[in-house]
Amino acid sequence: MAQQHAEAVLFDCDGLLLDTEPLQALAERCFLLSLGGIWYHRHHVLSPGRSIPDTAALLAREAGVDMPDDEAAAQLLHYFGRATEWASLPLMPGAAALLDTLDETGTTLAITSNLPEPLLGRLLDEAGLRGRFVVAVGAGGDLAPKPAPDVHRAACSLLGVAPEKAHALESSQPGVDAAHAAGLAVTGVAADPLQLNGCRQVGWLGSLTPQHLGVAVHGLPRG
Repeated sequence: MAQQHAEAVLFDCDGLLLDTEPLQALAERCFLLSLGGIWYHRHHVLSPGRSIPDTAALLAREAGVDMPDDEAAAQLLHYFGRATEWASLPLMPGAAALLDTLDETGTTLAITSNLPEPLLGRLLDEAGLRGRFVVAVGAGGDLAPKPAPDVHRAACSLLGVAPEKAHALESSQPGVDAAHAAGLAVTGVAADPLQLNGCRQVGWLGSLTPQHLGVAVHGLPRG
């Protein structure tokens, strides 16, 4: 079957496009300590790709604190928001070059994230990225976080692109599962070759080319 470009590429944001993990770990640590718990690195290892509500509920249980999930989520979001005010978020390696290359092909770009849209928008603005994406869809309201397919479906709907003609780039298992559930082709981006299941995986964004993404609607060739 002839290769063709996908009509849209949907980027995850935190951990794939922006290097949020150090500040996420800091926020998680502050939240857990505020509950009287003890933070260990394993807590952050358990949380990649989880939504803020899920992560907050997990940490509250680890601390042995019974609190409403929405209250826990609000507190963790507060700590993460404050952390992003104290330090800038660099682009992940290879991100700028890939965005430039996809711009040259005329590919439509979008963001899908488990972050709430107000915070997502601020982070994109501060990174100078907002104008590079047609839409940026965050979880919240009627849109359930990944691994639910809601944010991917919403982004495709706003773009006017059928899910089977879009390609998602995800750095976590919940993101990969969400993209599959929405009907998108998906490439996983993670340094650990055993981190993601059910998708072709590359180690960093710099290894991707338009050819990798252009055949995604038909399935990527085996490499």
